[in-house]
Amino acid sequence: MKIKNHKNQMMKNVKIVGIILLIQLCFSACSKNSEESEIQDKDPIIGAWYNFSADGVELVPCEQKTISTYNEDLTFTVVPYQVIDGNCVNDGGTITGTWRNKGNGVYEIQYKDGNNETRVWATEYTFSNDFNSFTAGGEDGYIYVAKRK
Repeated sequence: MKIKNHKNQMMKNVKIVGIILLIQLCFSACSKNSEESEIQDKDPIIGAWYNFSADGVELVPCEQKTISTYNEDLTFTVVPYQVIDGNCVNDGGTITGTWRNKGNGVYEIQYKDGNNETRVWATEYTFSNDFNSFTAGGEDGYIYVAKRK
């Protein structure tokens, strides 16, 4: 009798452990789905990006210091760098403006240029590498690749 009772008790324990594992799995799957949903709800452009290449040519390390930051409040900043007289320098302070996702990968960028005139242009951004890089046409006609910082 003892063996039969022990076997029954062991089966009950296995069932209880199985139910606990199933519940934990369910909760972890639910939280993962909500995290994924939160990421998907966020626009992929939001974050800090550095310029990597222009027209297929990798930029020099100094130019790769140029950081564009797109914020959730639809504003952006760009801190541009370039080599001047052999030195890597910020060549224009900080550029600020607004951005808008027009859909289908097209973003509209608006900012004030050096003459304080408002500039607006729209271009297609193609995201790749799990949204860790994008390719976009620049206002100057170049095709740029940026990578998430």
